[in-house]
Amino acid sequence: MLSDILKKLIRESFLPAAFLLAAKIISVTLLTRLYFPDISVSGVGITFKSAGDFSEVNLLSNFAVLAVVFSGLAITMLRAHFLHNSHVTPYLSQTLSEHRVENWLVTSWEIFPQSAVWLILSWLTFFFIFLQTRLEITAPTLTLFSVLLSFFTAVFGTWLFIFDLERELNIGQLKKEKPEQVYIETETL
Repeated sequence: MLSDILKKLIRESFLPAAFLLAAKIISVTLLTRLYFPDISVSGVGITFKSAGDFSEVNLLSNFAVLAVVFSGLAITMLRAHFLHNSHVTPYLSQTLSEHRVENWLVTSWEIFPQSAVWLILSWLTFFFIFLQTRLEITAPTLTLFSVLLSFFTAVFGTWLFIFDLERELNIGQLKKEKPEQVYIETETL
């Protein structure tokens, strides 16, 4: 039987995985139609005229996937840092209330699984791009840039996730030590 956390992670992974798959398929389709008109697309697959064409399409579609990963991870991390209900500032809480968007606040149970899924996808993207680079599947022109960008995305996202998790644990520890006091965190990143 699966634990509740594992079930939550599986549920949270469907939409991001669909976004990544759609980014790869749409980018390959658009690139082959717009920039490589001599490539034949059939119901069976895509036939490239040369390995160079395949490498270029693969590299550019990897950038599309990386852009989706970066966007998803950035949105999730920004939500975790600024809209996490355990450490939202009073000013932000008042502003959200005035604009009647209090539902933008997220709980730990909502944001941590989302962050974990996007981090896993970020690291998987890095490893796949790195593997394609090592096997010389992608075009050599921007390969180093894509590897470094995917690595930076994964490392920075991991750092932000750990930073937010530490903040959450510190707040929980302070509440256990002195439950009669209310702690409001005012520092920002």
